[in-house]
Amino acid sequence: MKNQVNIEEAKAKTPTLTIEKIKSQAPSVFTHSKNPKMSEHYVHIPTSKILEDMISLGWECVGANEIKRRAKRSEDSGYQKHMLRFRNYNYEIEGGLFPEIILTNSHEGTAQFVFRAGLFRFVCSNGLVVADKDFGLAKVRHMGYSFEVVKQAVDNILESIPNMVKLVSKCQEIKMTDEQIAEYALAAQALRWESNPEYVDVDTLISSTRKEDNGNDLWVVFNRIQEKIINGGYENKDGRKVRPVKNFSQNISINEGLWKLNEKVINGEALIEA
Repeated sequence: MKNQVNIEEAKAKTPTLTIEKIKSQAPSVFTHSKNPKMSEHYVHIPTSKILEDMISLGWECVGANEIKRRAKRSEDSGYQKHMLRFRNYNYEIEGGLFPEIILTNSHEGTAQFVFRAGLFRFVCSNGLVVADKDFGLAKVRHMGYSFEVVKQAVDNILESIPNMVKLVSKCQEIKMTDEQIAEYALAAQALRWESNPEYVDVDTLISSTRKEDNGNDLWVVFNRIQEKIINGGYENKDGRKVRPVKNFSQNISINEGLWKLNEKVINGEALIEA
């Protein structure tokens, strides 16, 4: 039986976006005309069509974003890469987790519709992208698009939920030493600050901000560090405040990199190349 209190509180923390709100945050979702630069063979399917189909499948849109265009490329505005986050509260996972689907697309002919598996962590209102090459990833071409194809992509994501649960369980079972946690933190921050991998003090990254994240198992260590790297809000070694990651492509990349680190820990592999 689902925890209705958690569901209602989760909805309050990240409310379902209205169509008008999505339009204000990611207007390119609703671009209905083909980019003039594209050939006559390009099939234009507006992302708003997938939005409609996802809603009909029971998935609520809880996030919307798009790549901002510089003035010199303003002619491409409306066709740039964009992202929608969907959540379905009928699939609550034990431990205050809800599965999400992260959809990315562009109308420039440079990308397909890409569906990635994600998790929403209720305790911190934080989204985690868990897709990788083995599960939780589905692509849909514009050509041949149909409701049935989208439904199959969603079903593929839902079939990956047991694998997500197994990964979370494995992470919870692994206890890490202080040395391993420090190594994980160094490897993790290099995903965002590759040119300056010691940009943030390790102790800052691994410190816990809530009692639910106390401990030394891989799951809580991952959540502590992921939240710090993505959300910022603390001082780096130079005393400057770390800004949150606002570019959704970078957010996805960092999250996927962190899950790869988790897998390395599970498999006993080195996190930092010698």
